[in-house]
Amino acid sequence: MKTIFCILAVASSVIAQTNDLRSVNDKTVNLGCVHQWFTNPSTNTRPMPHWKRIKVLQIKNNRAGFYQCAVSIEGCTNREALLANIPKQILATLKLRADFADDAANARQDATAATSARQRQHDTWWNDGQVEQRVSTTTSSHGPAFVDSESARYNRWQQSIQNEQNSREYSREADEIMRDHKTASAGLDQDFAMFTGRTYAQLEVWDFGIKIGRQ
Repeated sequence: MKTIFCILAVASSVIAQTNDLRSVNDKTVNLGCVHQWFTNPSTNTRPMPHWKRIKVLQIKNNRAGFYQCAVSIEGCTNREALLANIPKQILATLKLRADFADDAANARQDATAATSARQRQHDTWWNDGQVEQRVSTTTSSHGPAFVDSESARYNRWQQSIQNEQNSREYSREADEIMRDHKTASAGLDQDFAMFTGRTYAQLEVWDFGIKIGRQ
């Protein structure tokens, strides 16, 4: 969770700042007024309307030197677009989000596999409620080798139950971490970008600009 809070600290410093210098086509612009307007929207006209707030929903692949992404653009419907100079905090946020989602999916898959394994132990060997009785009654009527075999099978049954419990607990924890990160990272997957006026393969090209200085 430390990584999440580090990203939050970085993003907070960016959003709260009065200066947000970007270099686009060798020209420097300051988006500080846009940040301020969104922090406290007023009836005044929104400054620099050609710079739109873009939320990156998913990075799909690299195309022609750009990131092809599913995005939500301020004032527009969701679409796919090509993005240039995606800020580091967006890339880091989406990377963490994808990692946590993969962990949660793998944990759910492991829990399902553990349940299946426990069920196979049950179906193949014993019925619930008969296990301990079977081990205890064979002690007096069979030799040590048979008793050891039955005890080993009983231990494997118990281990399968424990494995299922552990896997389900880890799955619940992984889902909780994924949800917590999604909540904690709200807003860290978006920033301002401008439409370059260009398209490639029928996709609009948007540029976040190169951030200047420590931001």
